[in-house]
Amino acid sequence: MINRLLIRIKVLQVLYNYYQVKHIGIPGAIGLLRYALDQSYNLYLYLTGLPYDLKEAAAFRLAKEEDKFGKDESVVKLLNHIIDNPVTQVIGSDLDYIQAREQAFTPNHSVEDFIKKLLNTLIDQREELLQINWDNFDEVKKAWRAFYGENILQSDLFADILEETDTFRNDDIAIVFTFVTKVYNGLSEKKAYSEQLRPPYASEDDEDFGPTLLEHAIVHGEEYRELLSKYFKNWDKERVSEIDYIILQLAVSEAIKFPTIDTSIILNEYLNLAHYYSSEISHTFINGILHELFTDLKNEGKILGN
Repeated sequence: MINRLLIRIKVLQVLYNYYQVKHIGIPGAIGLLRYALDQSYNLYLYLTGLPYDLKEAAAFRLAKEEDKFGKDESVVKLLNHIIDNPVTQVIGSDLDYIQAREQAFTPNHSVEDFIKKLLNTLIDQREELLQINWDNFDEVKKAWRAFYGENILQSDLFADILEETDTFRNDDIAIVFTFVTKVYNGLSEKKAYSEQLRPPYASEDDEDFGPTLLEHAIVHGEEYRELLSKYFKNWDKERVSEIDYIILQLAVSEAIKFPTIDTSIILNEYLNLAHYYSSEISHTFINGILHELFTDLKNEGKILGN
């Protein structure tokens, strides 16, 4: 689930932090990177279980609704469907998943309030939702998938909650969300829920990629920055931002340390990071520097790739 794109983002963030907090050292930086990546996976575990949270919130709400005089039967009916449907049955029956999720994330008041708001949103949509056959696994799966797209990815409130917590960062949400969607695309009633989730890393190579890249970039930081500065030409070295230096430094580090990765892929990946973390002018600057530098390094036999 933790792919190279997410790893590069976290390495970029940690390397920036490393230069701001000088005393953390390489072991500390690598430890911080592993922690940040673990938290990304925790976010994945948390998001995949939202129907279970809504089930519990619906049960609490249902008890209140049942005590009301002149209760709204449509609300009661929807709450019962949210509590007991094929998807929540698959999730809730996997105690290993529930335990792992609880260990990964402890909701605070902001998260609990967000779940209540989500439940209210579903209740407001009850006329449409009650048209679903809640006994049909495929229909319910489709409904939950739509719920994620409409209420999580585009939610400013949820993004704010992530930004406020120490545990998660909202930079992750778009990437993690794609993997949550894949769970619901392929969800089956016949397998335990935890077996249908992706592991943190697809391979040992992916798990080692981030720490190796980060350590190499730190060890060779001065060397690579000096090399890069020779290509600045009309750009004032003193006016190059720290984040641009780090993006360039990581791109060179990856090209040299991981020669089997095509440099065109490396270039595109770091231009995407520049687009997100830097300015449009910096994007053009980084593109020009890396194109010229990679060409020279290939001619010198220091890197491979097309």
